[in-house]
Amino acid sequence: MKRVIVGLVAIGVFAVPLHAQSFRIAVGATGVSFSEVSEGLQYDGPGGNAMIDFRIGKFMVQGEGYVARLKPDPETGFTEEVDLRQVDVRIAYFINPALAIQIGASGREAKPENSTSNVGYGRIGLISENRLGSIARIWVRGAYLPNPKFSGGGSAEFAFEIGLGTWIGTSNGRFGARIEYDFQRIDRQVNDVDAPQQLMVARLSFEVGF
Repeated sequence: MKRVIVGLVAIGVFAVPLHAQSFRIAVGATGVSFSEVSEGLQYDGPGGNAMIDFRIGKFMVQGEGYVARLKPDPETGFTEEVDLRQVDVRIAYFINPALAIQIGASGREAKPENSTSNVGYGRIGLISENRLGSIARIWVRGAYLPNPKFSGGGSAEFAFEIGLGTWIGTSNGRFGARIEYDFQRIDRQVNDVDAPQQLMVARLSFEVGF
């Protein structure tokens, strides 16, 4: 999966010429909640995130990632903290100004390694983005995550993600704040035993456009 992500990043970077219509970067704070539902494991904690967004014509290439330090719910009896990090790559083609088809890939890694299984997956979905005048825009995105791969074994016949976001900024579009929320569900099975994973990520970041 790391090779897939690196490949998509390379395609995105080299596909976007220097005269791209927009190039945006953002950094900010992240709140993460991760759970393995069947095991009753629940981890929550803060972190940081970064995002790069290229756009030219009808194409968008976006890469983002976050790191977070998660603490277990005291009621579970676990005390060991988990460092979680994830990288996401999306390539989208806008069918019209408000609707795009997206493909991409992601990799998520946890340390210590025995805390939870690392996972890599692709994505196929849609993005709907709408401008609210010159100082705001909102977007909704959803994707099916085909054939996730787990470091600890197992498989998932069904996995999906949905995301909501808004941007508010200056009328020239150069500076702004992003508020985003993503939810993900992976119905993992290990030796025919259900071991579903859920992930919720909230982001507040500040963006600069060029």
